[in-house]
Amino acid sequence: ERFRSITKSYYRNSVGALLVYDVCNRSSFEHIPLWMMEAKRHIEPHRPVFALVGCKVDLVGTDNKNGARREVPCEEARMFAEENG
Repeated sequence: ERFRSITKSYYRNSVGALLVYDVCNRSSFEHIPLWMMEAKRHIEPHRPVFALVGCKVDLVGTDNKNGARREVPCEEARMFAEENG
């Protein structure tokens, strides 16, 4: 939410966007559709190209006591990407 106000200038002359989420944070993945709509609104009239990127995979299943748990399965992200072009 805090980045929403600064994004308009980042979209200028863009043809696409990286949609990045934290695989250990379900909420970040659930916000991806909102970021897609935001990008489409600023990139129009062009049809933007998107790449979905799951980050922090290196933290999943680490052997230390602070090891993170994957909250977004690969298959779910793959299906989202296929459904949304």
